[in-house]
Amino acid sequence: MDLATLLPLLAPRAVDGPTARTVRGVGHDSRTIGPHDIFVAIRGGSVDGRRFARTLDCAAVIADGPVDVLPGVTTIEVTDARRALAIAAAALAGHPARRLDVVGITGTNGKTTTALLLEAAMTHAGQSGLVIGTTGHRLAGRPIAATHTTPEAPVLHTLMAEASEAGCTYAVMEVSSIGLDLRRVDAIPFKVAAFTSFSQDHLDFHGDMDRYFAAKARLFSELLAPDGVAVLFGDDPRIGALEVGHRKVIRYGRTDRCDVRILDAVTDLDGCRATVSAFGTTLLVSTPLVGAHNLENTVCAYILAQVLGASPAEAADGLGRSPHVPGRLQPVPRSPGQPRVFVDYAHTPDALVKVLSALRPLTSGAIHTVFGCGGDRDRAKRPHMGRVVHQHSDRLTITSDNPRSEDPQAIVDDVLAGIPTKVPTELDRRAAIHAAIAQAGADDVVLIAGKGHETTQTIGTQVLPFDDRLVAAEALGQPAANDR
Repeated sequence: MDLATLLPLLAPRAVDGPTARTVRGVGHDSRTIGPHDIFVAIRGGSVDGRRFARTLDCAAVIADGPVDVLPGVTTIEVTDARRALAIAAAALAGHPARRLDVVGITGTNGKTTTALLLEAAMTHAGQSGLVIGTTGHRLAGRPIAATHTTPEAPVLHTLMAEASEAGCTYAVMEVSSIGLDLRRVDAIPFKVAAFTSFSQDHLDFHGDMDRYFAAKARLFSELLAPDGVAVLFGDDPRIGALEVGHRKVIRYGRTDRCDVRILDAVTDLDGCRATVSAFGTTLLVSTPLVGAHNLENTVCAYILAQVLGASPAEAADGLGRSPHVPGRLQPVPRSPGQPRVFVDYAHTPDALVKVLSALRPLTSGAIHTVFGCGGDRDRAKRPHMGRVVHQHSDRLTITSDNPRSEDPQAIVDDVLAGIPTKVPTELDRRAAIHAAIAQAGADDVVLIAGKGHETTQTIGTQVLPFDDRLVAAEALGQPAANDR
């Protein structure tokens, strides 16, 4: 693309240097920039990207303020460098998102499960797509490694271009509040957007709940196409009342203010099923996933699939055949007489309440929860998580999650501040899991919470192999599951 063609899309405040030049790529990592690329100098919390620009042999530099560059490099000053990165990435990739039906799913909890359920429904309906999310990306079923829930814009548009070329008809993305705040998805016209849940998380980044909600709300107020569809969890008053302009809204849940209602729900440790009433018709929807919250995620996916063109029957049949979602109340294989063991990614107070509340009525014995809190993340939620687990479990063991640069014992002490009685602690996560399973009887449930699908544990600067599912299978004497 010619730089002069790109410039009007960026709405620059100032341009200095030649514009009749070909540009091929864009990025904000100076190590990946070549002579025909544009470098976007991002000013972060600890590093100002402008300081890398002065030594780069590149076509142009985009920045939100003055920047020093080598002779012959064009400078483009913009109001928002991150937004410019998204716009340039989309344009240089040929706007691939315009050739796909793009679904954005946001929410504190439920994004991954809903995205994978939607993929299962659409696969059953005969359509292939791109899935972008926490547990990895998949292009027409082919796995692609991921490092972010919502990748940076150049990665997003490269994936979407590949998906379009591969004949995919849709893309479903988990859209995180951080990804929204950092403008990673600003150049994507979303056909449909879903909001699954809202509770405390990421306050270390956003500062307070209002700003956290506002970040998520951008998906609906600014990025959803004018003729797009908003799918909202109507049982949450704040989500249900979200302003989306003149766009179509579909609310789902159990209350009578919802357009799609969950009726006559039945749940057990083998899955959920319910009658769903939608726009004058009813249909039985089932899922092998455990818990009332997963039934809500299933209904959300049921609606999204129909917006993408699947029939109600195709959507329901596909959801009933969906596999277990990695690390989301994922059962660990067991032998008769052994306890039920589930691994879940729950790492917020609300997620823990939902998971434990789902397990409580389904468990005839005791619930033993093993969990920890991540280091270098929202410290304020740690005592709340401890209080929730103490209230909703019969036994609990506090252990390490990913302590990162923090002292593991200090993290545990933060959790203990929310627990009024003395409870067991074991900093060695493997030992904690083994001990909990060894103590559990055949009618008991062991919940291993916090890491879910993750296959590593970060301690200090070391990233070590660690998978809760494999450790639990080891403790049960079972073969390692390979459905990661």
